[in-house]
Amino acid sequence: MMTEDEFWALIDEAREASGDKDHPMVDFLVDRLVAIGVKAVQDFDYWYHGFEARAYRFNLWDTCYLLNCSCSDDGFSDFRAWLISRGRDVYLRALDDPEILIDHLTTEDQAYGSLWVVSIEACKKLGVKFPDIIDRPTVIREVEGKSILEGFKESEYDAVLKEHFPVLFAKFGDCEKRDDFWFSQMKNSRNRQS
Repeated sequence: MMTEDEFWALIDEAREASGDKDHPMVDFLVDRLVAIGVKAVQDFDYWYHGFEARAYRFNLWDTCYLLNCSCSDDGFSDFRAWLISRGRDVYLRALDDPEILIDHLTTEDQAYGSLWVVSIEACKKLGVKFPDIIDRPTVIREVEGKSILEGFKESEYDAVLKEHFPVLFAKFGDCEKRDDFWFSQMKNSRNRQS
């Protein structure tokens, strides 16, 4: 079985080889796992989902909300994928102190990731059915802790986030400005695809 150290080494190698870009990182991991075989896909999936579950906590949900100006279930899953893609040190430190993420983001970054598709895509390339080969441990999906936003009106969220995450809020707290930036990025992306 792939060890925890091997999982994180693979994440680091993929991040470096991809130039720290999400989709090339996924492609690198898929190709690497396919080259090793089905057992590697199973092991990767096991570790990935274990770390994703461990990061299912409100301090990170609130951080995701602040960084992305909202946080849905899917958005939080993507955020945790991005967090795992940062590597073991950042991941572990952010579990307790999300403000350390300030050193790993720019205002142009959107904290989301696609690592959750790695096992699915690797299975497709190997010609095996994804659910048939995956044996995940049972994970209880109860968010750890309590949201700092609980009990507040949405109009009060900025003040609460600013109080709890002053460093991140100073850089990422202006959702109106960031929404304009992301809208223009999506529009440019769609124009390039046309």
